[in-house]
Amino acid sequence: MAAEAAYPTQKIGSSGMLVSFLENRLAQLGYALIEVDDYFSESTRDAVMAFQKVERLTRDGQAGEQVWSRLAAAQRPQPRLSATGRRVEIDLTRQVLFLVDNNQVTQILNCSSGTDGWRTPTGRFSIFRKDVDWQRSPLGYLYYPAYFYGGFAIHGSRDVPGWPASHGCIRIPVWATVALWNQLFYGIRVDLYH
Repeated sequence: MAAEAAYPTQKIGSSGMLVSFLENRLAQLGYALIEVDDYFSESTRDAVMAFQKVERLTRDGQAGEQVWSRLAAAQRPQPRLSATGRRVEIDLTRQVLFLVDNNQVTQILNCSSGTDGWRTPTGRFSIFRKDVDWQRSPLGYLYYPAYFYGGFAIHGSRDVPGWPASHGCIRIPVWATVALWNQLFYGIRVDLYH
């Protein structure tokens, strides 16, 4: 007989004190959520997915045994690079976006970059163009895109899996897009690395 997990797995639709505790802890660590309540919503799933990516756990968006065992001792991640002011770091290996203010990670978002054959560029860039609402491109729709290199943008998408899946852009969850877009001023530094 297998030993029971310390806490039952929490996933989309779960509710109660465990979900409230989970959301509070993720918010303390800097993971973006719509709100901290006691309901495991789409934004909770995305925050859990980002946590799993940062902690190098299985990426399923559910708070199971691995998540619960890491949650108490987890610390807010540190940016890889150093620079003053507000900037963005995107870790393409872990598939997460960090909003950084004066070398402190202030927000962590689940993201998905370019799949094989559609590589996302690496290097230092800056936001040079921003569009509002849904924009149609030859490769699909982009929600509130903020362009950092040619046709490559950080934009909202309804599909942000645990692995690279885009045509080269940085997909983030639709629910988090406008809030991030408002913080991405023209000229803000965007570093992408593996």
